[in-house]
Amino acid sequence: MHPRISIITPSLGQGAFIGETINSVLSQDYPYVEHIIIDGGSTDNTLEVLNTYGDKIIWISEPDRGQADAVNKGFRMAKGDLLGWLNSDDTYTPGAISMVVQYFSKHPEVVMVYGEAYFIDGDGKIIGKYSTEQFRLGRLAESCFICQPTVFIRADAFKRIGELDANLQLCMDYDYWIRIGKYYPTTAIAFLKGKYLANSRMHRESKTTVLKERHYEECLETVKRHFGAISDSWICAYINVIGVKEQMKRYEKSNLLVKALRRLIYVTKIYGWQWGWRSFIVSCKEGIKYLRQGSGDMG
Repeated sequence: MHPRISIITPSLGQGAFIGETINSVLSQDYPYVEHIIIDGGSTDNTLEVLNTYGDKIIWISEPDRGQADAVNKGFRMAKGDLLGWLNSDDTYTPGAISMVVQYFSKHPEVVMVYGEAYFIDGDGKIIGKYSTEQFRLGRLAESCFICQPTVFIRADAFKRIGELDANLQLCMDYDYWIRIGKYYPTTAIAFLKGKYLANSRMHRESKTTVLKERHYEECLETVKRHFGAISDSWICAYINVIGVKEQMKRYEKSNLLVKALRRLIYVTKIYGWQWGWRSFIVSCKEGIKYLRQGSGDMG
């Protein structure tokens, strides 16, 4: 008997890309697929696009509490033995689903499969490769090396692990991989090395681009909650993201000392006194440098 697979696509205001996302599912060479789109009440042309597919897809459009809530709705509706999650601006590569189904069929002990992925731009052009590696829970504490659209899990695993944390808005997927890794042995999670299953789209309107700093903060908070501490690699990545330019913009319309103290409090709370004072000193130095240079263009 052929396993049925359910693909869930959360959607909100992605009319420019969602057609390409749907087509990447419909063009797969595995026939036993249901594609469920959970739209959060888009006001662009998304619903017009969805209507053009008739009964080839299943979709609803109603207000929700965010991406995680939408995915949870879709998973609850799903009838498949296997579950996939494809955002409304990402796409599958040709043959991805049949490759995954075949692997699951040969390895009944495996509950989660993920592969490699490309980064694509707004026009669908490949601009890079996602840094992916073999699964190790300890390593996951240092980096999110699993690309979300490449992940497929057994429906039974979703029932055991539970729903995505709807309180998370940016790293609910990372949190879920950690939860799966804590519950199941490493041998139950398979990495299809060299197999490119999906394309993750990077564009100006994507959440990870617009809310990059908050995305990192949520990841760090998630790591601390699961592992009790935050690795140097995550802290360095976060500091690199906030960068000098972003720091300078913060001093333009606010008091230098107030900003530095706020940063001391936040970083101390999350990372500890050592990083807090370091961040405080850096903030002061950058603010003083900015004030000396005047209010000219720092971009």
